[in-house]
Amino acid sequence: MEYQFEIEEKLKKTVSIEAENEQEAIDILRRKYYDEDIILTADDYAGTEIFTLPYYTSVEL
Repeated sequence: MEYQFEIEEKLKKTVSIEAENEQEAIDILRRKYYDEDIILTADDYAGTEIFTLPYYTSVEL
């Protein structure tokens, strides 16, 4: 029998943003993240989870 798994690695970083309100801070954070001003690296590693995919069926080609 063949089993399929999903491996998920998490990266996490705490960032402080100066803004007038929370929504503005989120907008600034998103812009900085997508502009690659904030980059998560291996130093931001926060853990790994492994999941068994329950409905996987092997198909022969």
